[in-house]
Amino acid sequence: MISDRWLFSGLPALLAIGIHVGIVLVLGFRWAGPTQVIAAAPTAQAVQAVLVSADSLAPKPKPKPKPNQAKSQNQNQNHR
Repeated sequence: MISDRWLFSGLPALLAIGIHVGIVLVLGFRWAGPTQVIAAAPTAQAVQAVLVSADSLAPKPKPKPKPNQAKSQNQNQNHR
């Protein structure tokens, strides 16, 4: 009966307490160590930019097709 109590209540309780103590120790030693500078702040750089209006992005209208003059000349020659 004592082994049942140990197995079903004591062991999970000890495991939970042990895990929490381990997490606290790992985090405590990790933050207590010396701090390191991993990277320096990047320097400011100029950016080349162009202002774009919506009118310049709109598709240009297609020119209306002109009547083919070669066909009209052929038709005129055929009628003569």
